[in-house]
Amino acid sequence: MMFDFSDLPVVDCHAHPFMPSREKKVYGRRYILSSDRFMKVPEEDVRNTLAYRMILIELARLLHLDPTSSDEEIIKTRNELAAKDYKAYVEMLFHDANIVSYLNETGFPIQGARLRADESAAFESATENIDVREIIRCEMTCNHIVADADHRLSFPEFMDLYRSNIASRIKNGNVIALKTVIGYFSGLEILDPDEGEAASSFDEHYYASEKNLPMSRIRAAQKPFRDYMVHECVRLCDEFGIPLQIHTGAGDPPSCDLRLMHPGLLYEFLNREDTGRIRIALLHGGYPFAEEMCFMVNGYANVVTDVSSMTADDSIAVERVFPVLLEKVPLTKIMYGSDGAGDVDPIWFAAVNFKKVMARVFSNLVDRDVITHAYGEKAARMILSENAKRFYGL
Repeated sequence: MMFDFSDLPVVDCHAHPFMPSREKKVYGRRYILSSDRFMKVPEEDVRNTLAYRMILIELARLLHLDPTSSDEEIIKTRNELAAKDYKAYVEMLFHDANIVSYLNETGFPIQGARLRADESAAFESATENIDVREIIRCEMTCNHIVADADHRLSFPEFMDLYRSNIASRIKNGNVIALKTVIGYFSGLEILDPDEGEAASSFDEHYYASEKNLPMSRIRAAQKPFRDYMVHECVRLCDEFGIPLQIHTGAGDPPSCDLRLMHPGLLYEFLNREDTGRIRIALLHGGYPFAEEMCFMVNGYANVVTDVSSMTADDSIAVERVFPVLLEKVPLTKIMYGSDGAGDVDPIWFAAVNFKKVMARVFSNLVDRDVITHAYGEKAARMILSENAKRFYGL
């Protein structure tokens, strides 16, 4: 008997703010990561990713359009509905996917201008009837502290500001985790620099006059500071009893060097006593290094993973990668997430599509006597919401 998980509640355990002003000018542009630095990405390429084709079919269903309608008609209907009442449009999407909690990593975007006050307000307005929790990104917080200072900060001054900033937001807000995207900046091989090394690196990274250096030089210069700050996150997570999220696997080029994003590079970091005391979520299933992620999550009692990013951006990848995670990872340690940002549509689509994929995968496992139908129902609830509720203390 085929499963149907369409009505099950969803906790999106990893996503970002969205608002009309940050939507891509070309619908579906997010599905091609390539930048326009050297050559503009043809719109024809955007229209011919499977992710783009899939979301248009799902949009046609939601908007009661013929699935054979033209791309232009579907997108026009969508845009008119969103422009008429953006909040109502967001709530329609969340209701259709039954997303009941949204764990919002507020450091978006990874590159480009920071969110303006009116953009943050637009997100808050659109989600005022949705359970939204905050995840604080370490690196963006560092950047904002330096940018907002009225003088050149010494490293001790910076650290005092950073600690007070994080502590205040945890105590007074709705914060449920910290996050690092250190892989983007200096790679996932996190070393243990002393305070002096971190201070010199901090000064060079933020205050050096020479900025036009090769990327390899830039990464090397900031690495001691970045590594030091991840260890500071570990200390804060331990103090406040919250988890740490770590980006692994693919990301946005040119910032993301995939060679530095392999989750196996975290070996030394995960084998420390202090990191072993906190809960750690290695994001994105390590994709495209999912098989390696299986063994890492299986091998450490405090480590879990999620399926974010591949659910929203990588078309049929989740149909192949999700079963890979099931090979070795306890189903209590896999969580749903979208990694949606800017555009709200992929956040909705990711949840709707993942439910269909999980239904097909679990139905196949029942047919092969790997699991029972009753266990499939239980496991679906765990992955879609219950694991996240337990891990993040919701």
